[in-house]
Amino acid sequence: MLHASISSYNLNSGDVLTSTAWNWIVNEIKPVAAKYSVSSNQSFPHWTNTIVNFDSIDYDSNTAVTTWSNWKFTAPKDWLYRVTTSFNTNSVAWWASDSMWIWTKVNGTYKNLIWGWFIWALTNAGNMNWSSTYNLTSGDYLQIDLTIWRPGWTTLNWSNLWLNWVTIERVGDKIN
Repeated sequence: MLHASISSYNLNSGDVLTSTAWNWIVNEIKPVAAKYSVSSNQSFPHWTNTIVNFDSIDYDSNTAVTTWSNWKFTAPKDWLYRVTTSFNTNSVAWWASDSMWIWTKVNGTYKNLIWGWFIWALTNAGNMNWSSTYNLTSGDYLQIDLTIWRPGWTTLNWSNLWLNWVTIERVGDKIN
């Protein structure tokens, strides 16, 4: 005899899975996962925090991302999420003390500086990767800002989708 327990739902062989039980499975167990890339030219002015628009969808299990100038991930449930991203700029002249910074905002408020990369004098593409976890409540939204500290404007290298991307995934229950 087959027996399974789903929260308060006990199923035996031949039982019918009710829509209430099915909705619970879909909404509580379903993994949350999203991956977006940059597919269009984005320029970042000197020393201005600018929201990165990851405008090309690879997948988004919960339709939790809003794209374009107000890009954001909205948490569908009270869970712990891992956010991982990679940035690559076009080749530019970097001077000693130039830098590139990644900031995160939750509900429009800056939470932390994820990464600051100080660059030595060179002419090359800047590249940064990072990963961090966020304890979000349903409806909280997370945004990623990029700040470039160098004279003039700097653009992301958008010629390949694998150069500038973000992934977001549920990694556990919310920690209280």
